[in-house]
Amino acid sequence: FVHVDSSDELKASRRVFVSEKKERRLLEHEDNFEDSDEVQSAAKRAEIFSGWIKATYGVDYLTKIVASADFVTNSCAAEGKDENTDRSGIILDVAGGRGDLAFELAVKDGLSCQVVDPRPRKLRRWQIKRLKKLAAVAGGEKMLPVHHQCIFDERF
Repeated sequence: FVHVDSSDELKASRRVFVSEKKERRLLEHEDNFEDSDEVQSAAKRAEIFSGWIKATYGVDYLTKIVASADFVTNSCAAEGKDENTDRSGIILDVAGGRGDLAFELAVKDGLSCQVVDPRPRKLRRWQIKRLKKLAAVAGGEKMLPVHHQCIFDERF
């Protein structure tokens, strides 16, 4: 610990410490990237992951997936909740949280997604803006992924 009497010395010492720490962080991971890799913000995590999913599996394959959503559909229907009866081409995002990945795949790419998570859907500001823009064109509400909370009750 550095004990200084002057606040100016303390501020200067902190600036040096922070700049050295940033430099160490940059150098620590310098060899982990190829020349073609770019470092992205953590806010783009869902966008990057959805891009990887589409590149790995292909959009054609993702639209042809036949995923049975009987468990989710039947449990929600028994409680009188919203159900999605179309079971062809469903991408199920289990523990999807706020639904960022499903939003990327459903709204931006037109894939059918469903999120299963006990937390409610909470759209970010940019997602709301995008939906408003798309609603004027093609009904943005229909494009939102189905968000299932109904299977999480006291029996779970």
